[in-house]
Amino acid sequence: MTNSFLQGPPPAPNITGGDWNATGKREALEYNPESDTYRVSFDSDDSVSMAVVSAVAVVSETEPMELPPLYSVCDPEELETVVQPAIHGPSNNDGHVRFTFNACTVTVHNYGIITVQPPEADNSDPEGEQKTE
Repeated sequence: MTNSFLQGPPPAPNITGGDWNATGKREALEYNPESDTYRVSFDSDDSVSMAVVSAVAVVSETEPMELPPLYSVCDPEELETVVQPAIHGPSNNDGHVRFTFNACTVTVHNYGIITVQPPEADNSDPEGEQKTE
């Protein structure tokens, strides 16, 4: 019997590396229409920071070099430190970091998944609390 809690969710597509100008970049991300959220994976060989920049660039339809610097919203070295070690093996918790980058809400999970929510789908206030209507 397998403990799915320890395994985390199924893997998402990986968009780091390769030719940035390749067609079909948006198709490389998994999309959830109910939450209007995109999902992509990274692994221990990937730079978490580069994976975040790549995912946000694809979702916001912006070239990576045209985005504001990631360090304007978070410390990329700290981001690597916080999430990178946990993806080397199963974890009993969902450590994650959430921040806003280029008007998208980005969540980086320690099990190797990044979710990006475009600004028009952001349902939380600046303190991270869910808005209710």
